[in-house]
Amino acid sequence: MRTALITIVSGRHEHLRRQLAWVSQLDPQPHVHVVVSMGDPEITSLVAENGTGGVVVTMDPTDELPLAAARNLGVARAAELGADAWCCWTWTVFPTVR
Repeated sequence: MRTALITIVSGRHEHLRRQLAWVSQLDPQPHVHVVVSMGDPEITSLVAENGTGGVVVTMDPTDELPLAAARNLGVARAAELGADAWCCWTWTVFPTVR
């Protein structure tokens, strides 16, 4: 199985940084981490500075957050990159082990 993590995001840059740091610690690593920017031009540089190799897909800015469209775009890109299973979440998700 080739698993993809798909994060949809707009704003909340510190939340995204924390999530990217968490993803970097996963073992095993996902096949791919797709980050879909919903009109936020800063996302590409935030993902690049993290150094985990996340793939950024950008959407044009809109008046509303196109959550479903962003999720579907991320899944499509992950499939193009060879993933056959995926986990979709927003930038506010921080899984923990207890």
